[in-house]
Amino acid sequence: MPSSRTIANSCNNYYNEITNSSDHDHQTRFGNQFVWELARHSVAEEVIVYPAVESRMGDKECQMVDADRKDHHRVKELLKEFQNMKPQQDEFVPKQGMFGGRNSGG
Repeated sequence: MPSSRTIANSCNNYYNEITNSSDHDHQTRFGNQFVWELARHSVAEEVIVYPAVESRMGDKECQMVDADRKDHHRVKELLKEFQNMKPQQDEFVPKQGMFGGRNSGG
């Protein structure tokens, strides 16, 4: 599984591709890549990491897993909203930035 830093770098690269292009096909392609990368990371954590932590660690770590699951749920909701948007929509880039793009403040 790629490190969080690798995933963050990929997502920042996709964000830059989206914001630095005026070609809607290009923005759509990299928007889809962004969604895929973030969803793949979330699923890997939920299927592999969280069960391992819960079966081997204490209450504090399990509480952290629960908090992460809640965060992942919110990210999935945002991904669904973003994936249903078109680059022509004014909200497209700001919505994508909510996931931690370089200019999002996250």
